[in-house]
Amino acid sequence: MANGNTIQNKFMPTTKETMQKLEAHERECAIRYENIEKRLDKGDAKFDAMDAKFTKYILGLYVLIIVATGVDRLFH
Repeated sequence: MANGNTIQNKFMPTTKETMQKLEAHERECAIRYENIEKRLDKGDAKFDAMDAKFTKYILGLYVLIIVATGVDRLFH
């Protein structure tokens, strides 16, 4: 029976080893999530810039439609 425990102990990590692996995993995840947040923030800034640009285009289109309608009424 002691022989069985020895074999099991060779393959089973100790509590200290498990905690070290868990802490390393947590550090890696923290770095990964920080990078994900940075990428999301960059994407958000790009989206805001695109939104502002498209808003200007849409407003310009409205002005064009209104002006075209007014010009059409002047000549008829």
